[in-house]
Amino acid sequence: MKCTQARCVASVVVAIFMLSALSDVNAQDGNRAQVTQSAEIQSAETLFALEIQPLLQRRCFGCHGSDEADREGNLDLTSHESALKGGSSGPIALVPGDSADSLLFQLASGADPDRMMPPKASERLTAEELKLLESWIKQGAPWPSDNEIERIRHESGSGLVVKTSGGLTADWTNRRYEPRHLWAFQALSDSSPPASTTSGHSAVPPTISNGIDAFVAQKL
Repeated sequence: MKCTQARCVASVVVAIFMLSALSDVNAQDGNRAQVTQSAEIQSAETLFALEIQPLLQRRCFGCHGSDEADREGNLDLTSHESALKGGSSGPIALVPGDSADSLLFQLASGADPDRMMPPKASERLTAEELKLLESWIKQGAPWPSDNEIERIRHESGSGLVVKTSGGLTADWTNRRYEPRHLWAFQALSDSSPPASTTSGHSAVPPTISNGIDAFVAQKL
C-alpha cells in the first residue's frame, strides 16, 4: 500500500516525537543519577565534618597528630593526603570505598586483636563510632577543606566548641563535640547516696554531712 504524503509526514512527526521523548527520559535519568551522586557526596562530607573529624581528634590525634615528635608509627591522620599515605604499619591507611582494605578501619575494629587501636581499651571506638567510620569510608571517604568543614558545621548548627588546655594547635585546643559526647549534656540519673559506711581502709570514720560526703566516704 502506497503511503500518501500526509500519512508519511504524520509518521515522521510521530517518530521524531518518540525519539525526543526517549531522549528526555534518558537525560532525566542521567540528571537524577548525578543529583543522587551529588547528594551522597554531600552527605559523606557532612558526616566527616560533624562526626569523623571530631572522632579522629578524640581517638587518634594524640598519637597520630601533626606533631611529628609525638607521632606513633609515622602515621599522620590530620589530612587526607597523609591518611592515604599510611605509616610504618602499612603503605595505605585509608582506601576510599573499601573499609575492609583500609588499615585504619582494620585496626580500629579489631580485625587483628594483637594490633587494636587505640591501644588503651578505654579509648577504643564504640560500636556506634565504628559504624560511622565504616559508612564514611564506604561512601568514598571524602575529606572536605577546612573552609568547607566550617561552612558545613555553621549551616548544620551541630556540635559545640569546647576549649581545652595543653593543645599544641588551635584545632586541638578548641575541639568540637556532639552534645551526646559531653557529660554535661547527659541525662540525669537518680543516684541515691550510699549508706554511711566505709570500706574499712579509713582509720577515722568520716563525718557525713550530705550526699556528696557519702559518695566520698564509700571510696575511702
